[in-house]
Amino acid sequence: MKLAFAHNVYNRPKTLNETIRIERELYPDSTISVAYNNRIIENHFLSGVKYIYYPEESHKIGCTNGFIHSIRNLMDESFDCLIFTHDDVRISNPSVFEQNLELIIRKGYDVVVRTPAQDFDRNTYKYVMMEAIFLSSKGVSTLFTNLEPFKNEWDIDKDNRNSISPEIWLGNLIYDKGLTILLYKDKSVPAEGYNNELSNSLGFTHLNPGIRGWNDNFKI
Repeated sequence: MKLAFAHNVYNRPKTLNETIRIERELYPDSTISVAYNNRIIENHFLSGVKYIYYPEESHKIGCTNGFIHSIRNLMDESFDCLIFTHDDVRISNPSVFEQNLELIIRKGYDVVVRTPAQDFDRNTYKYVMMEAIFLSSKGVSTLFTNLEPFKNEWDIDKDNRNSISPEIWLGNLIYDKGLTILLYKDKSVPAEGYNNELSNSLGFTHLNPGIRGWNDNFKI
């Protein structure tokens, strides 16, 4: 079993490196890619990680393009499953994580991902959560071979308030491509049991969920 991990990061190098440490401890033969849009990360590079710089700094295009760059940076690698997470989303429930690997590697799923508790019109808003996603090698090839990063933030898909939504863009990306998708539907709102849901479905914990822009010195 060959795994690849992809991450995006702006200004939390200590957090990112701890996330990578956990991955390497559990899966020492994995390949790791990091897309970063802040040069401060270069002072904290780890050996054996494939880094790629991209210039966007604003939150939503930075998040979306970091996702694209980090995965495209691995397309010349061989792997059975690629797992993308934000820098502050790390494995905390290895047994659940392994179950999702089995869904990809043994059961034939191409995508394993979550959707929030709120009800959406699935014909219009295919909203999925970007904090963690499992992809098969087929899924990566299908979705990313011809996918280019955004040049204009307003080209990213919008929600029903006309607000830029990387999550709706991701939902629209993975649907209608003939891929086999397992979608966990979150049963709680973010403020109530968010990390329990994330741990029990995908096997991860998200540090400081819902708090945007915190750095490694952030104190709750």
